[in-house]
Amino acid sequence: MLIDWDIRGDDIIAHIGPLSHASGTYFMPWFLRGATNVIVEDGSIDNLLSAIEELKVTVFTCEPTVLTRIVNHPDIDRFDLRSLRAIGYGAEPIPRNTLEKALDRFGPILTQNYGLTEAMMTCITLAPEDHFAEDGSVRIAALGRAYTFVEVVIRDPDGQPVSPGEIGEITVRSEHIMGGYWRMPEETARTLRDGWLWSGDLARMDEDGLITLAGRSKDMLISGGFNIYPQEVEAVLTSCPTVLEAAVIGVPDPEWGEAAIAFVSTVPGVPADAGPIAEFCKPILGFKTPKRFIVLASLPKNNTGKFDRNSLRDSLAAEEDQRHDRP
Repeated sequence: MLIDWDIRGDDIIAHIGPLSHASGTYFMPWFLRGATNVIVEDGSIDNLLSAIEELKVTVFTCEPTVLTRIVNHPDIDRFDLRSLRAIGYGAEPIPRNTLEKALDRFGPILTQNYGLTEAMMTCITLAPEDHFAEDGSVRIAALGRAYTFVEVVIRDPDGQPVSPGEIGEITVRSEHIMGGYWRMPEETARTLRDGWLWSGDLARMDEDGLITLAGRSKDMLISGGFNIYPQEVEAVLTSCPTVLEAAVIGVPDPEWGEAAIAFVSTVPGVPADAGPIAEFCKPILGFKTPKRFIVLASLPKNNTGKFDRNSLRDSLAAEEDQRHDRP
Protein backbone atom coordinates (compact mmCIF):
# COMPACT_ATOMS: atom_id res chain seq x y z
CA MET A 1 0.00 0.00 0.00
CA LEU A 2 2.90 2.36 0.68
CA ILE A 3 3.91 1.99 -2.98
CA ASP A 4 0.56 1.82 -4.76
CA TRP A 5 -1.39 4.51 -2.84
CA ASP A 6 -0.74 8.23 -2.61
CA ILE A 7 0.03 8.45 1.12
CA ARG A 8 1.25 11.81 2.42
CA GLY A 9 2.84 12.88 5.67
CA ASP A 10 0.49 15.84 6.06
CA ASP A 11 -2.64 13.70 5.70
CA ILE A 12 -5.26 13.43 8.42
CA ILE A 13 -6.93 10.03 8.00
CA ALA A 14 -10.14 9.11 9.82
CA HIS A 15 -11.08 5.55 10.80
CA ILE A 16 -14.72 4.67 11.40
CA GLY A 17 -14.23 0.89 11.65
CA PRO A 18 -12.42 -1.19 14.28
CA LEU A 19 -8.63 -1.21 14.04
CA SER A 20 -8.77 -4.99 14.56
CA HIS A 21 -10.22 -5.26 11.06
CA ALA A 22 -9.62 -3.33 7.81
CA SER A 23 -8.99 0.02 9.49
CA GLY A 24 -5.87 -1.41 11.07
CA THR A 25 -4.50 -2.18 7.61
CA TYR A 26 -4.93 1.47 6.64
CA PHE A 27 -3.63 2.77 9.98
CA MET A 28 -0.04 1.55 9.63
CA PRO A 29 0.90 2.94 6.18
CA TRP A 30 -0.25 6.44 7.14
CA PHE A 31 1.43 6.11 10.55
CA LEU A 32 4.71 5.15 8.86
CA ARG A 33 4.47 8.23 6.61
CA GLY A 34 4.01 10.44 9.69
CA ALA A 35 0.36 11.29 9.04
CA THR A 36 -2.28 11.90 11.71
CA ASN A 37 -4.70 9.05 12.43
CA VAL A 38 -8.12 9.94 13.86
CA ILE A 39 -10.37 7.27 15.38
CA VAL A 40 -14.03 8.27 15.09
CA GLU A 41 -15.94 7.93 18.33
CA ASP A 42 -18.67 5.25 18.32
CA GLY A 43 -18.30 4.64 14.59
CA SER A 44 -21.05 7.21 14.05
CA ILE A 45 -21.69 8.70 10.60
CA ASP A 46 -22.48 12.07 12.17
CA ASN A 47 -19.25 11.93 14.17
CA LEU A 48 -17.28 11.07 11.03
CA LEU A 49 -18.78 13.96 9.06
CA SER A 50 -18.19 16.31 11.99
CA ALA A 51 -14.58 15.16 12.29
CA ILE A 52 -13.98 15.77 8.58
CA GLU A 53 -15.30 19.31 8.93
CA GLU A 54 -13.67 20.22 12.25
CA LEU A 55 -10.28 18.49 11.83
CA LYS A 56 -9.98 19.01 8.07
CA VAL A 57 -9.67 15.27 7.46
CA THR A 58 -8.10 14.54 4.08
CA VAL A 59 -8.66 10.77 3.87
CA PHE A 60 -11.12 8.29 5.30
CA THR A 61 -11.68 4.59 4.73
CA CYS A 62 -14.83 2.57 5.16
CA GLU A 63 -16.98 -0.32 4.01
CA PRO A 64 -19.58 0.20 1.26
CA THR A 65 -22.34 0.07 3.90
CA VAL A 66 -20.90 3.18 5.54
CA LEU A 67 -20.48 4.96 2.21
CA THR A 68 -24.12 4.16 1.39
CA ARG A 69 -25.20 5.82 4.64
CA ILE A 70 -22.98 8.82 3.99
CA VAL A 71 -24.19 9.61 0.46
CA ASN A 72 -27.82 9.14 1.58
CA HIS A 73 -27.42 11.13 4.81
CA PRO A 74 -30.34 13.59 4.96
CA ASP A 75 -28.13 16.41 6.33
CA ILE A 76 -24.91 15.81 4.42
CA ASP A 77 -25.06 19.24 2.79
CA ARG A 78 -24.63 20.99 6.12
CA PHE A 79 -21.12 19.53 6.57
CA ASP A 80 -18.05 21.05 4.94
CA LEU A 81 -16.27 18.08 3.37
CA ARG A 82 -14.02 19.98 0.96
CA SER A 83 -10.81 18.92 2.76
CA LEU A 84 -11.22 15.34 1.50
CA ARG A 85 -8.77 14.27 -1.19
CA ALA A 86 -9.12 10.46 -0.97
CA ILE A 87 -11.67 7.86 0.11
CA GLY A 88 -10.79 4.19 0.46
CA TYR A 89 -13.41 1.46 0.47
CA GLY A 90 -13.59 -2.34 0.32
CA ALA A 91 -14.54 -5.58 2.13
CA GLU A 92 -17.80 -5.98 0.20
CA PRO A 93 -19.06 -5.22 -3.34
CA ILE A 94 -20.30 -1.64 -3.52
CA PRO A 95 -23.87 -0.94 -4.72
CA ARG A 96 -24.01 0.82 -8.08
CA ASN A 97 -26.15 3.68 -6.73
CA THR A 98 -23.72 4.24 -3.87
CA LEU A 99 -20.67 4.34 -6.13
CA GLU A 100 -22.29 6.70 -8.62
CA LYS A 101 -23.55 9.03 -5.88
CA ALA A 102 -20.14 9.05 -4.17
CA LEU A 103 -18.32 9.88 -7.40
CA ASP A 104 -20.86 12.58 -8.19
CA ARG A 105 -20.53 14.18 -4.75
CA PHE A 106 -16.81 13.79 -4.05
CA GLY A 107 -15.34 13.49 -7.54
CA PRO A 108 -12.79 10.92 -8.73
CA ILE A 109 -11.07 10.43 -5.37
CA LEU A 110 -12.22 6.89 -4.54
CA THR A 111 -9.84 3.92 -4.30
CA GLN A 112 -11.03 0.33 -3.87
CA ASN A 113 -9.00 -2.21 -1.91
CA TYR A 114 -9.47 -5.96 -2.33
CA GLY A 115 -7.93 -8.57 -0.11
CA LEU A 116 -8.71 -11.25 2.42
CA THR A 117 -7.65 -12.18 5.92
CA GLU A 118 -5.29 -14.82 4.55
CA ALA A 119 -3.40 -12.17 2.57
CA MET A 120 -3.52 -9.20 4.94
CA MET A 121 -6.19 -7.51 2.81
CA THR A 122 -3.85 -6.11 0.18
CA CYS A 123 -3.99 -8.01 -3.12
CA ILE A 124 -5.75 -5.84 -5.71
CA THR A 125 -6.49 -2.12 -5.84
CA LEU A 126 -8.68 0.02 -8.09
CA ALA A 127 -7.13 3.45 -8.63
CA PRO A 128 -9.39 6.52 -8.89
CA GLU A 129 -8.88 6.79 -12.67
CA ASP A 130 -9.76 3.11 -13.19
CA HIS A 131 -13.27 3.65 -11.83
CA PHE A 132 -14.22 4.87 -15.29
CA ALA A 133 -14.34 2.96 -18.58
CA GLU A 134 -13.08 4.49 -21.84
CA ASP A 135 -16.58 5.77 -22.66
CA GLY A 136 -16.75 7.59 -19.32
CA SER A 137 -19.21 5.18 -17.69
CA VAL A 138 -18.63 3.98 -14.13
CA ARG A 139 -17.11 0.51 -13.86
CA ILE A 140 -19.23 -1.65 -11.56
CA ALA A 141 -17.70 -4.60 -9.63
CA ALA A 142 -14.19 -3.70 -10.81
CA LEU A 143 -11.53 -4.78 -8.30
CA GLY A 144 -8.59 -3.21 -10.09
CA ARG A 145 -5.07 -4.46 -10.70
CA ALA A 146 -2.64 -6.49 -8.63
CA TYR A 147 -0.54 -4.65 -6.06
CA THR A 148 3.18 -4.28 -6.60
CA PHE A 149 4.95 -7.49 -5.50
CA VAL A 150 1.66 -9.44 -5.74
CA GLU A 151 0.89 -11.97 -8.48
CA VAL A 152 -2.75 -12.64 -9.37
CA VAL A 153 -3.88 -15.38 -11.75
CA ILE A 154 -7.49 -16.33 -12.59
CA ARG A 155 -7.75 -20.13 -12.75
CA ASP A 156 -10.24 -22.85 -13.64
CA PRO A 157 -11.04 -25.65 -11.14
CA ASP A 158 -8.12 -27.72 -12.51
CA GLY A 159 -5.67 -24.95 -11.71
CA GLN A 160 -5.13 -23.77 -15.28
CA PRO A 161 -5.17 -20.04 -16.08
CA VAL A 162 -8.34 -19.01 -17.93
CA SER A 163 -8.36 -16.84 -21.05
CA PRO A 164 -8.91 -13.07 -20.74
CA GLY A 165 -12.57 -12.31 -20.07
CA GLU A 166 -13.40 -15.81 -18.78
CA ILE A 167 -14.59 -16.43 -15.22
CA GLY A 168 -12.32 -18.31 -12.84
CA GLU A 169 -11.12 -18.21 -9.25
CA ILE A 170 -8.74 -15.53 -8.02
CA THR A 171 -5.43 -17.04 -6.91
CA VAL A 172 -2.72 -14.96 -5.26
CA ARG A 173 0.99 -15.41 -4.67
CA SER A 174 3.06 -13.04 -2.56
CA GLU A 175 5.39 -12.95 0.42
CA HIS A 176 2.56 -11.62 2.60
CA ILE A 177 0.06 -14.48 2.29
CA MET A 178 -0.55 -16.74 5.28
CA GLY A 179 1.50 -19.83 6.11
CA GLY A 180 -1.64 -21.84 6.87
CA TYR A 181 -4.66 -22.20 9.15
CA TRP A 182 -3.97 -23.01 12.79
CA ARG A 183 -4.36 -26.76 13.33
CA MET A 184 -6.45 -27.15 10.14
CA PRO A 185 -4.19 -29.08 7.74
CA GLU A 186 -6.95 -30.21 5.37
CA GLU A 187 -8.36 -26.71 4.97
CA THR A 188 -4.84 -25.36 4.52
CA ALA A 189 -4.16 -27.89 1.75
CA ARG A 190 -7.36 -26.85 -0.07
CA THR A 191 -6.57 -23.14 0.18
CA LEU A 192 -2.79 -23.16 -0.42
CA ARG A 193 -1.69 -25.07 -3.52
CA ASP A 194 1.83 -24.94 -4.92
CA GLY A 195 2.44 -21.61 -3.21
CA TRP A 196 -0.77 -20.02 -4.48
CA LEU A 197 -3.63 -18.88 -2.26
CA TRP A 198 -7.06 -19.79 -3.65
CA SER A 199 -9.40 -17.00 -2.58
CA GLY A 200 -12.83 -18.54 -3.24
CA ASP A 201 -13.73 -15.41 -5.25
CA LEU A 202 -14.69 -15.63 -8.91
CA ALA A 203 -13.59 -12.93 -11.33
CA ARG A 204 -12.58 -12.01 -14.87
CA MET A 205 -9.31 -10.39 -15.94
CA ASP A 206 -9.06 -8.44 -19.18
CA GLU A 207 -5.99 -8.23 -21.42
CA ASP A 208 -4.77 -5.15 -19.54
CA GLY A 209 -4.82 -6.90 -16.17
CA LEU A 210 -7.99 -5.20 -14.89
CA ILE A 211 -9.92 -7.62 -12.68
CA THR A 212 -13.71 -7.58 -12.26
CA LEU A 213 -15.48 -9.55 -9.54
CA ALA A 214 -18.14 -12.13 -10.47
CA GLY A 215 -18.92 -13.37 -6.96
CA ARG A 216 -18.06 -16.01 -4.38
CA SER A 217 -17.72 -19.54 -5.75
CA LYS A 218 -19.83 -20.88 -2.87
CA ASP A 219 -22.58 -18.31 -3.61
CA MET A 220 -22.97 -19.25 -7.29
CA LEU A 221 -26.26 -21.01 -8.02
CA ILE A 222 -27.45 -23.12 -10.94
CA SER A 223 -31.01 -22.41 -12.03
CA GLY A 224 -32.50 -24.27 -14.97
CA GLY A 225 -29.01 -25.42 -15.97
CA PHE A 226 -27.57 -21.88 -16.08
CA ASN A 227 -24.91 -20.45 -13.76
CA ILE A 228 -26.08 -17.34 -11.92
CA TYR A 229 -23.62 -15.18 -10.00
CA PRO A 230 -25.34 -13.17 -7.23
CA GLN A 231 -22.84 -10.32 -7.61
CA GLU A 232 -23.92 -9.81 -11.22
CA VAL A 233 -27.60 -9.71 -10.28
CA GLU A 234 -26.96 -7.42 -7.31
CA ALA A 235 -25.14 -4.94 -9.57
CA VAL A 236 -28.27 -4.65 -11.72
CA LEU A 237 -30.57 -4.40 -8.71
CA THR A 238 -28.56 -1.55 -7.22
CA SER A 239 -28.68 0.30 -10.53
CA CYS A 240 -32.44 0.66 -9.97
CA PRO A 241 -32.92 4.24 -8.70
CA THR A 242 -35.16 3.12 -5.82
CA VAL A 243 -32.84 0.39 -4.47
CA LEU A 244 -30.39 1.16 -1.69
CA GLU A 245 -28.82 -2.28 -1.14
CA ALA A 246 -29.38 -5.79 -2.50
CA ALA A 247 -28.34 -9.33 -1.62
CA VAL A 248 -29.18 -12.40 -3.69
CA ILE A 249 -29.15 -16.00 -2.46
CA GLY A 250 -30.05 -19.33 -4.01
CA VAL A 251 -32.58 -21.72 -2.50
CA PRO A 252 -33.61 -25.25 -3.55
CA ASP A 253 -36.46 -25.27 -6.07
CA PRO A 254 -38.34 -28.33 -7.36
CA GLU A 255 -38.70 -26.88 -10.86
CA TRP A 256 -35.46 -24.97 -11.42
CA GLY A 257 -33.06 -26.87 -9.15
CA GLU A 258 -32.20 -23.59 -7.47
CA ALA A 259 -34.04 -20.28 -7.51
CA ALA A 260 -32.57 -16.82 -7.00
CA ILE A 261 -34.20 -14.82 -4.21
CA ALA A 262 -33.45 -11.09 -3.95
CA PHE A 263 -33.53 -9.16 -0.69
CA VAL A 264 -33.51 -5.40 -1.16
CA SER A 265 -33.80 -2.24 0.89
CA THR A 266 -35.13 0.89 -0.74
CA VAL A 267 -34.04 4.52 -0.72
CA PRO A 268 -35.56 6.44 2.22
CA GLY A 269 -39.01 7.76 1.34
CA VAL A 270 -39.62 5.19 -1.41
CA PRO A 271 -42.54 2.76 -0.85
CA ALA A 272 -41.46 -0.82 -0.12
CA ASP A 273 -42.93 -2.18 -3.35
CA ALA A 274 -41.05 -4.99 -5.10
CA GLY A 275 -43.14 -4.79 -8.30
CA PRO A 276 -41.37 -1.84 -9.98
CA ILE A 277 -37.97 -3.26 -9.00
CA ALA A 278 -38.76 -6.57 -10.69
CA GLU A 279 -40.01 -4.80 -13.81
CA PHE A 280 -36.83 -2.72 -13.94
CA CYS A 281 -34.62 -5.81 -13.80
CA LYS A 282 -36.41 -8.20 -16.16
CA PRO A 283 -35.32 -6.59 -19.47
CA ILE A 284 -31.71 -6.54 -18.28
CA LEU A 285 -31.39 -9.86 -16.48
CA GLY A 286 -33.76 -12.07 -18.47
CA PHE A 287 -33.59 -15.64 -17.09
CA LYS A 288 -31.32 -14.41 -14.27
CA THR A 289 -34.16 -12.31 -12.82
CA PRO A 290 -34.82 -13.46 -9.24
CA LYS A 291 -37.90 -15.59 -8.80
CA ARG A 292 -38.88 -13.58 -5.74
CA PHE A 293 -38.16 -10.11 -4.36
CA ILE A 294 -38.32 -9.39 -0.63
CA VAL A 295 -38.14 -5.79 0.59
CA LEU A 296 -36.64 -5.23 4.05
CA ALA A 297 -36.13 -2.05 6.04
CA SER A 298 -32.41 -2.91 6.11
CA LEU A 299 -30.29 -5.91 5.19
CA PRO A 300 -28.58 -7.86 7.98
CA LYS A 301 -24.80 -7.49 8.21
CA ASN A 302 -22.14 -9.33 10.14
CA ASN A 303 -19.61 -7.58 12.36
CA THR A 304 -17.32 -6.85 9.38
CA GLY A 305 -20.08 -5.05 7.46
CA LYS A 306 -20.75 -7.82 4.93
CA PHE A 307 -24.22 -9.10 4.11
CA ASP A 308 -25.21 -11.92 6.45
CA ARG A 309 -26.50 -14.33 3.82
CA ASN A 310 -26.91 -17.12 6.37
CA SER A 311 -29.33 -14.91 8.29
CA LEU A 312 -31.31 -14.33 5.10
CA ARG A 313 -31.44 -18.08 4.44
CA ASP A 314 -32.55 -18.68 8.03
CA SER A 315 -35.37 -16.17 7.66
CA LEU A 316 -36.61 -17.96 4.53
CA ALA A 317 -36.41 -21.33 6.29
CA ALA A 318 -38.38 -19.98 9.25
CA GLU A 319 -40.99 -18.56 6.87
CA GLU A 320 -41.29 -21.95 5.15
CA ASP A 321 -41.66 -23.73 8.50
CA GLN A 322 -44.48 -21.37 9.48
CA ARG A 323 -46.21 -21.95 6.17
CA HIS A 324 -46.17 -25.73 6.69
CA ASP A 325 -47.41 -25.34 10.28
CA ARG A 326 -50.53 -23.45 9.21
CA PRO A 327 -53.72 -25.54 9.27
